[in-house]
Amino acid sequence: MAALWAESGWRLVEAGEYDRAARAFTVAKDLAPDEASILVGLGFSRHRQFRDDLALAALEAALRLDPAIGQAHALLGDVYARQGRFSTAVGHYDKALRQDPNDVALQERLMTAKQEREVEARFDRLLSPHFVVLYQGDPARMVAHDVAERLEAAYDEIGRAVGYFPDEAFTVRLYPAGQFQTATLTPAWARAMFDGRIHVPGEGLGTGAEAMERMLKHEYAHAVAYRLSKGRAPAWLSEGLALYCEGGAVTGAVKSPVSHTGDLEPLSSLHGNFLGRSQGAAKAAYGESDAAVRTLIRRHGMAKVRQLLEALAHSPDMPKAFERVFHERYREFDRSLVSSQGGQG
Repeated sequence: MAALWAESGWRLVEAGEYDRAARAFTVAKDLAPDEASILVGLGFSRHRQFRDDLALAALEAALRLDPAIGQAHALLGDVYARQGRFSTAVGHYDKALRQDPNDVALQERLMTAKQEREVEARFDRLLSPHFVVLYQGDPARMVAHDVAERLEAAYDEIGRAVGYFPDEAFTVRLYPAGQFQTATLTPAWARAMFDGRIHVPGEGLGTGAEAMERMLKHEYAHAVAYRLSKGRAPAWLSEGLALYCEGGAVTGAVKSPVSHTGDLEPLSSLHGNFLGRSQGAAKAAYGESDAAVRTLIRRHGMAKVRQLLEALAHSPDMPKAFERVFHERYREFDRSLVSSQGGQG
């Protein structure tokens, strides 16, 4: 019976239904508590749910039963890498590769973790309740304190607006002036970046308190969308939410920070990252994203936008998730937005 539940769990993992997979593996674990492979499945599901505390418990239990199980070490490497604990991640990736030296994907993860470990060795750390701020040198420490305080304020403000307060801390990396674009490989127009961690250029923090606050709210809103959707939010939804939160709408203002003029693309073409676009094309994409999210909030409320993000966490099928939450076809909403030329935003 335990084997049947575990098999069901792996099928659900393949379908991206990690909540149901975790439940299936939990039943299997209760039926066969000494089966390490079941604990690996549970750990994998928890990791994909962004419950790394539970993932660690399951994977470490698996290794107590079978210290040589390579998949558990590989997954622990992923967990620690996401937490920014790259030295620990490297150790687990090394052990996993001993079990399967020809795993090319694992070799790449190990190489990335080693590179990140070398980079972060040059950074100091400042801890706040919900953020780990990495910075370089004593002169940047006061800036790091300021960033942490503003992000904690954003955590409370955006948390109340969205109804979500993540438990696990976010990592924030502050770059010395002139190093951000080179380190992150972002275009010159990018003012900051979120890729699971918040990356902020040092020069972006010297443009005034209001601009700094808007930038940090924007990046934290990306973090919220990422956690709620388990990394599955299309770019337009994440960017639109970030623009809404940075623009003062959380506190009652309604003026958008982005112009909506110009022809709009179908939203289906705005699912991928905007960083590969020219500045002009990116500006248009941001404007459309802003218009789309503001339209959804005006029609349905922020709680429904959060429900959409949570629905995407269970299934990556955007049209199905959109229709299930809003009772409107994604294609019809897309078409109405495009035909309006953004005038509704």
